[in-house]
Amino acid sequence: MGANKNAITTIGLTANKYAQAYFSYDSMKSGGLTQSHLRFGDDPIRSTYLVSMADFVAVHAPTYVNKYDTTEDLKDGGIYLLNCPWSAEELEDRLPAKMKRDLHHKHARFYIIDAAKIAGEMISYRRHSLP
Repeated sequence: MGANKNAITTIGLTANKYAQAYFSYDSMKSGGLTQSHLRFGDDPIRSTYLVSMADFVAVHAPTYVNKYDTTEDLKDGGIYLLNCPWSAEELEDRLPAKMKRDLHHKHARFYIIDAAKIAGEMISYRRHSLP
């Protein structure tokens, strides 16, 4: 959630856009689901509400694809980003059938990233490049 707060602030300030962040939390304090609904645009945002037709959906925990309907609010032609350690070949077995159907029917642009691996590589790089 902290990264999303920083992102919406940065977008609002550097791109000179109106911005709003709305967060919904699971009842569990630790390990629960947090949804970040970030909105920005050229026109003032006059009310607070959940985004129900998202241009961009990012799922940070790969286990969520089996626990929640993460494609429900993705709009047609939207972008879906999944943080996971799986290769493109592994996705066929890992992703639920409904999710694959939704991504196909919604003409989604689907991307995967292994953020933990990238972070580990960056830490290793920094350790080796410091004097």
